[in-house]
Amino acid sequence: MSKAQERTREAVELLRSWQSLERESIATTAEIMESTDNLLIRQIMEIIRNDSVQHHRVQQFIIDILTREPVRMSPDDMAEVWTRLEQHDELERRTIEMAIELKEKTTDVVAKVLLEYLILDEQKHDTLLGHLEAVKRHLSKLA
Repeated sequence: MSKAQERTREAVELLRSWQSLERESIATTAEIMESTDNLLIRQIMEIIRNDSVQHHRVQQFIIDILTREPVRMSPDDMAEVWTRLEQHDELERRTIEMAIELKEKTTDVVAKVLLEYLILDEQKHDTLLGHLEAVKRHLSKLA
């Protein structure tokens, strides 16, 4: 087995272990949600559970990339949707600004906590779209 194949095998093994932890998180958050009537605890557990489900899916996507076929993207793939991606990124930025404004205006501690979560999540979306822009720049250099 080559060094590259060994690194891939180790990466897949780690990803599968990580997936196991995500499945445990999904189960644990569901158990906590079932054991309480507190709406805030239930909401936070639901957020975490949904994130764990998404993490598991992304981990599987990475495993598939490493073990089956790498992702292929052409400049045309990006060009087809680039204008809409830019429009969506602007929406993300506007939601961040709005959430920050709301957080500054509210005095309720629970609302502040949830608004901070929303701000961070929207910033994550903005970052992901920025990564797509980096991919686009890379593809344009190859074309």
